[in-house]
Amino acid sequence: MAWFPSLDLAQFFVFTLVLVRVSAVVMTVPVLSGAGVPRQVRVFLSLAMALLMTPAQWGVPVSMPDTLLGYLITLGCETLLGLVL
Repeated sequence: MAWFPSLDLAQFFVFTLVLVRVSAVVMTVPVLSGAGVPRQVRVFLSLAMALLMTPAQWGVPVSMPDTLLGYLITLGCETLLGLVL
């Protein structure tokens, strides 16, 4: 687990933003949102896609919210954007 100590708060913040947006997209795709696809498959697909996309976004400067409310608002915005996509 040599990668864990090098993970900082900004990278975790970017990962959660990517995960929330990707999850919103995956949960609303008509092919995957039916009852025929188990919830675990959709969660695994969301996590796998977020893990693959996040390293491409680590170089992008992001402004970290100062409060928990700011973080929740940012997550809400990312969810809405994922739903729109």
